[in-house]
Amino acid sequence: MDENSVQEEVVKQLEEYRANKRRIDALRYELEQYCDVTPEEMIDSMNFSHGRDGARSSAGHTSDKTPYIALNYLKRAEEENRRTKEEILAEYFPIVRKVDRLEH
Repeated sequence: MDENSVQEEVVKQLEEYRANKRRIDALRYELEQYCDVTPEEMIDSMNFSHGRDGARSSAGHTSDKTPYIALNYLKRAEEENRRTKEEILAEYFPIVRKVDRLEH
């Protein structure tokens, strides 16, 4: 890298500094406040579900498919929670590195 390109890169990073700091704060907030889908929420949503014809199942009656559906839903919810956190972190760490490098 020649001296001009280094200088241009530093100027660019200084211009982006404030926006990067705000984005870091927003991503950190998202990570801290992120709420996983809990098993209780899954059970509650299944309690209020309707059958194919729109009729509710009778209280106390559990379909043979219910445990299978619950396990699949839990697995999918865990995958979505993991994927969402990975997406946030994938954006968070490069910005943090850029700002840290500029500050130090």
